[in-house]
Amino acid sequence: MDLATEFLSLSDHKAAHYPKKSWGKRVYSAVEDFDPENTIAIFLGCEEYRGADQHAHGEADAIKEAFFRLYPIDNSKGRILDLGNLKPGATLSDSYAATQTVLFKAIQLGIPIIVLGGSSDNILPILSVYEKLEAFYSVLAIDYSIDFNGHESAHWKNYLHQFFHEHPSFLYQYLHAGIQGYLQNPDVLKFFHNVHYDATRLGVLRNQLSKIEPMLRLSNACLIDAASVKVADMPGTLVGNPNGFYIEDLCQIAKYAGFNGSVNVLGIFDVSFALCSEREKQITASGWAQVLWCFMEALPFRIAENPKPAADGFKRYTVHVSEWDQDLVFYKSTKTARWWLQAPRKNQENVPVTPFQMLPCLEEDYNLASQNTIPEAWWVSLFRSN
Repeated sequence: MDLATEFLSLSDHKAAHYPKKSWGKRVYSAVEDFDPENTIAIFLGCEEYRGADQHAHGEADAIKEAFFRLYPIDNSKGRILDLGNLKPGATLSDSYAATQTVLFKAIQLGIPIIVLGGSSDNILPILSVYEKLEAFYSVLAIDYSIDFNGHESAHWKNYLHQFFHEHPSFLYQYLHAGIQGYLQNPDVLKFFHNVHYDATRLGVLRNQLSKIEPMLRLSNACLIDAASVKVADMPGTLVGNPNGFYIEDLCQIAKYAGFNGSVNVLGIFDVSFALCSEREKQITASGWAQVLWCFMEALPFRIAENPKPAADGFKRYTVHVSEWDQDLVFYKSTKTARWWLQAPRKNQENVPVTPFQMLPCLEEDYNLASQNTIPEAWWVSLFRSN
């Protein structure tokens, strides 16, 4: 199977190097032995840091090494394909093109892909892959600020300028979680609100981490900036941030991503060992390995649900919000107890309901509606569809 291996430094994996029954024993030793039907995840390292004027220091390999020493607890027999690392190109643009080529082929296999390492501007070719697939998609970024500063270069803290400047055709929603207000340019936040992209502050999520689960149910990619985590928990980052998520929070977020069948790319960027001691490298690699462990352990239990009118396995609830004279329609899965809110369809009464018009939500959104309050997600969807 063609996975564009000419752009890769292939892994020289030796299962004998790892403890008995560890994840390392489940890794294919060669790409040619790879069986898609028996593979639950693909690992892909990235060593491209030129967008941040930095160099790689073995970050991707260290995280994989730490993960492969961990033990799975599920009963599945699925294996891992480690594609090694993407080769840095002669130029940054060459690296982006190689990343796009490899991921385009890998995503079509229908197997979740884990991208490790590289500065956050390497998210740009990932977004371009979804555009190339010509299917509507949504993205969740976990970051302390929105990587958009108004300049034209694809800098590691400005790659979104190029992406939005090119007017993406298939992006349905760009979700952002973990913003720290004192680090966020208010003009950029205003732009996000004006185009009805969702940006949620760290303070809102700190005690309500479950709010991220519906975002992941809507998303095809979960892209994490390592500096969204407190530097005390993860010392190996390009930016040492004193505030942020705890490592336990990222483990829970990864578990949500693993459970949700729509997420086919999990990316971790801006990990850097440049200024780390050996102990700090070990802590960082082990921390991210445990985040990946939570994602992997959830994969065998992922369920892709698609509620729609008259669908089996869902209960329908209609709430009339008298103050706004609106009927809100909710669906609850009888299998997983997850909730959805049907998006407004202004002047489209006879048009079939699409998956993106079923907004993942929480039971508290239904409770809000029952108290005569329209959930914010409903308003966002109304503006985006008209």
